[in-house]
Formats: sequence, structure tokens, C-alpha cells
Amino acid sequence: MKWPMLCLKGQPRTESDSHEPKKRKGRRPGSGSSRPSADDQPWHPQSIGRYVFSGKTFGKGATGNVFVAASSTTGQSVAIKVLDSASSGMPAEVAALRKVASSGHPNICGFIEHHCRHGKHYIVMEACTGGELFQQVEAVGQMSEERAQRLGWNVVSGMTYMHSLGVAHRDLKLENLLLDAPNGNVKICDFGLAHVFERRPDGSFATTKLTRCCGTKSYTPPEVLAGMPYDGFLVDVWSLGVCLFAMCAGFFPLEVARTCDWRFQRLYIAQQEGRSTVETIFGFYERQCPFTPALAELLDGMLQINPRRRISMSRVAQSSWLCPSPVPQLNLDTTLTPNPGTAYRSMEEDDGDAETAHADAVVRGGKDDIYSTDMEVEQVDSGRLVTLQV
Repeated sequence: MKWPMLCLKGQPRTESDSHEPKKRKGRRPGSGSSRPSADDQPWHPQSIGRYVFSGKTFGKGATGNVFVAASSTTGQSVAIKVLDSASSGMPAEVAALRKVASSGHPNICGFIEHHCRHGKHYIVMEACTGGELFQQVEAVGQMSEERAQRLGWNVVSGMTYMHSLGVAHRDLKLENLLLDAPNGNVKICDFGLAHVFERRPDGSFATTKLTRCCGTKSYTPPEVLAGMPYDGFLVDVWSLGVCLFAMCAGFFPLEVARTCDWRFQRLYIAQQEGRSTVETIFGFYERQCPFTPALAELLDGMLQINPRRRISMSRVAQSSWLCPSPVPQLNLDTTLTPNPGTAYRSMEEDDGDAETAHADAVVRGGKDDIYSTDMEVEQVDSGRLVTLQV
């Protein structure tokens, strides 16, 4: 089979593809675009607080639009996200931003202030002018492991910090990873689907299972799409694994982690037999896996269909691929205390029959139509796909 070339708006195809998953109309442009547009702008006031709108946008999202603005006193460029309705009180996104983005962490898009005016919420944030990480992958087809390693560490650093504060992002994707400059560092943005866990008196977090179906199709793990209660932190691990795979391979490991994607069932069988995830995926296209052993081992741990076998974000941060040498000054203890029986146990600690039953439930559960679910649907975007054309 001829190795395909990079393109957009599809998924790696072979002649055995027989399912065309549904896609929603009007895909979301990335809110981190470095080429603002003034066309077809929704209404907004001329200014909010000391910030004056420029009349251009960074992007239009499912939950709101992101506008270009600047401080009237300092000239500082900012991004203002406008949420359409203020009827439901303080949005969860503001709560999450105040939790994780007010400390100045270098890999989280900074939160400046929040206003509620004219029946809308206005969230003033740091402007990241280097564009989306998606655009970087699109431009080069696939990144060198050296570059992906540096940018990946930026994301892991920010995510480890978020998890240490009890916040799960739940919509981690290349479009939500922005660069602070064209060749700068990555900053995590868009906390519209984030969940903030309650802190216990002892300082740990109650890792209650979540049930809301949300995320972006190609980045969403199977347990969410299957309609099962899930661990929000392990959702982020899967999504980050998809990002790292796409950065280094130039395509997504799966179009969707459901049985409507023929790759999913084959990958599940391979994992049950103890075979490598990434080698299995490249084998679909009759190619040898080009990844270094350290990267392959990391992705094999992150892209486990059974969440009980998936590694934690702390273990991702300690991987030999991201940290070839020990980094003793890093505090990787997230003080997360799991409930008994949750996904933080290792494979060796799990009962074999229970392990198999849980994995089978993830594969069989839910509906093939991921846009039809009995759970509350916040966002299930098709997203823009980094793909290969056959």
C-alpha cells in the first residue's frame, strides 16, 4: 500500500473502510488562530472595563466567540471570550480559570478578569499570537520527536499542575493548545468543559466519577463515548496521547473510539493480547512504527482502551521520553486520593475477570451514534482532523 500524504478533513482511509461517521455542520475554527478576521462579527460593546475591542476575532467556538482587544491604558493585547448567556450564573469556565490560570503558570493561558454585562459573560485572557498547535502539525505534516518532546513537555507540565489543583480539562486537543509566539511555548486554553473536583478536609480531592458526555470526537476516550461513568483525569491522559501521536505521526490513531471505526475493535483485540498499541495502528497501513521505543512505550500506556490500564498524568510526566534524566525538583504528587476500585490501580492489582468485564463494557457500551446519548451533552465536536489521504 502506498503511504499516504498529509491532508485535512478525513481520517486515514483504506479500501476496507466501510463506515462514514456522522459529522456536525459548522466545525469550530480554532480560537487560537493568529489571523483574526473582521467578517461577519457578532455584536459586542465597544469596550468592557478598560479593554477596547478591535473589531476582529481570534475564533468562533461552540460555547462562545473569542475577540481581539487591547487595554486602553497600557495597549496590552488580550483575548476576550464572550459567552452567549449570563442567565445561569457564574460559568464553570470562570471557576476553572480562577483555579488554574491566575497563578501565572507558563503553560496555561493566563486569566485576567471577568465581566458580566448586557446578558453575557466576558472573560478576559492572555492573547496567544503564535496560533494553534494544530496549525504547526498541519504545516509540517508531522513533527520530529525532538520538537514534539519539547512542546509535549509544555503540555504535560501544565496538565500536571491542573490535576494537582483538582481540575480535569476534558477537551484537550491540538486546537486548544496555543503558542505564545510562532516558535514559542505551548499554553493550554479553553476551559469551557473543565471539571473542578471538591477538595477534602485532608487536602486531597474526591475523585468522583463523571457522567457528562463532552469533548471532541477524535480526542474523546472510549469510556466517555460508551456512556460509562469515567475518571476525568484519565480522560485527559487519553486526549493528550492522541495529541502526541498526531504530532509525531501526522494522523489520528482512531477517527473515533467506537465500534463504528473498524480500527477500534482491532485495537481492542490487540491490547487484550498484549500487543503494542502504536505498532498495531501503523500495522493497519502496512507500515513499521517509526517511533523511538521510549515514545512507543509512553503512548502504549496513554492510549489504553480500558481506563484501568491507562497510566496517570504523573506517570506521563515521569516517562523516559519526556524526561530522559530524572528531574528531582518536580513535585509530581497531585494528592489525588482515588475512591476504591477506580482506575488508578495497576494491571497486576486488578482481578482478571473483573478487568476483562470492565474492558468489554467500555467497548460494548453506549450507542454507535455518539451524538445521541441519554447523558447531558455539553459538546461533542467533530473537530478538524489531522489525517492521511490514501
